[in-house]
Amino acid sequence: MRINFCLPPARLAGGPLAIMEYANGLLKRGHKVTITTYPMSFWPDDWRKEGIPFPWFDFKGEYIITDDREYRSNLEKVKEFLLDFGGDRQRKIRAGYPGEIEELAIVLSLIGGFPDCDINIATVWLSAFAVYFSRKGKPVYFMQHYEEVFERHDFNRVLKLLSIRNTYELPMYKIANSSWLQRQIYEKYGQKVPFSLNAIDINEFSPTNKWSEKDGVIRILSYCDEREWKGFADIAQVMAKLYEEFPGKIEWHAFGKEHSRIKSDNKIAPYYIHTGLSFKELGRLYAASDIAVSASWYESFPLPPLEAMASGTAVVTTIYGTEDYCFNGRNSICVPPRDITAMYRAIKELIEAPDLRVKLAREGMETAKGFSWEKAIDVREQMLYDIYENRIEYNRFDPISTGFVDGCGIDFTQLPKDLEKKYSEGSYIKQDNRYFLIQNRCKRLIADPMLLSALSEEQVIEVDEIEGMRIPMGFTIWAKEDI
Repeated sequence: MRINFCLPPARLAGGPLAIMEYANGLLKRGHKVTITTYPMSFWPDDWRKEGIPFPWFDFKGEYIITDDREYRSNLEKVKEFLLDFGGDRQRKIRAGYPGEIEELAIVLSLIGGFPDCDINIATVWLSAFAVYFSRKGKPVYFMQHYEEVFERHDFNRVLKLLSIRNTYELPMYKIANSSWLQRQIYEKYGQKVPFSLNAIDINEFSPTNKWSEKDGVIRILSYCDEREWKGFADIAQVMAKLYEEFPGKIEWHAFGKEHSRIKSDNKIAPYYIHTGLSFKELGRLYAASDIAVSASWYESFPLPPLEAMASGTAVVTTIYGTEDYCFNGRNSICVPPRDITAMYRAIKELIEAPDLRVKLAREGMETAKGFSWEKAIDVREQMLYDIYENRIEYNRFDPISTGFVDGCGIDFTQLPKDLEKKYSEGSYIKQDNRYFLIQNRCKRLIADPMLLSALSEEQVIEVDEIEGMRIPMGFTIWAKEDI
């Protein structure tokens, strides 16, 4: 297959890393894989100096870099459209939403840059609009999180928040990366999309001797991230209480970037910060620690708990997004998010129970062995084949349904009950000299004559005008990728 990923410029983090692993893995399996990204003006300075995107990963395929001149041209077109549309009143709107105007120009530039492909994969919310409206390849969405949670509930952020929410309603082929995310999409949009789990590079993480074996000091490790939903402040409050209870017997270590407000030398819960670590160095830090703590309020397959397990370290974690590999009392201790009392008790129990730490660490290592990239790519590749060959079990158009039903309980966007048997799924019909495909219980106009070349008249059901009017119209089929 010809597979394109749309990935915005991003530093090394769990989500972008997973996309890169999938891209390289699919490339190694014989697929033609490209990655389309933003113009260079959006890149970090060090990337521009090197002249390549994502220098933190050795991608073996082709990068497609959208053109800065085209972006600037699109930006001016959007601004001119707004001015033509609303005059002075629209100038105020433009001034109030500069970010959204730039994002629309990015989407237009990405659409112009996409190559011809069989599968076109969005990886974040903005790329979903570009992929869907490009009509290049089958539109697939590798969902990495429920991204609405990234935005504050603020007056000036409402438009962006609603735009993010709308991407989950686009009629795309969606794949979640956790059962938690799958559940969110089902509960909020009524669509039970498939999920497959990401992985870690098992070779980067392995157990070693604990520092505590030398000095008896228990090391507690966590990821440092300023975003409030990552729960770093929750850990800090727990650690302050633990420092009081175990003076001189515990240390708090963190990796990532030092928190700008909770400094490492703060007087309440000081910690040692480890920055700029390679995967090997991070693996050694995990392995040398006694307890790894993750306090995120909500995640979709976070890597730190699984990396800690692979390194032979006992894990305390919050529950949302870790359900696919963290099992309370078996390989970790799982607590509700923002419940600092439960987190305090869990960490305290592990400080006082070395045998329990060993048990959880041993079981955690066994769990982590099942999360190799080879296995993850196997599953995701098969899902892409199923999409490409129209073998999916869900209706990607469900999220845009009105939800209104007739007297028989059938959605008004679908065939009425008395016509269900006559016009079965996959039937071809002819009405007013136009050809339609019955799909998702509605008729879809076939606009591309090439799609009709292999169709014989014997395969087509002739529909009279009145009965044809009773069959709801679905999305037009412009190319084979639309089927």
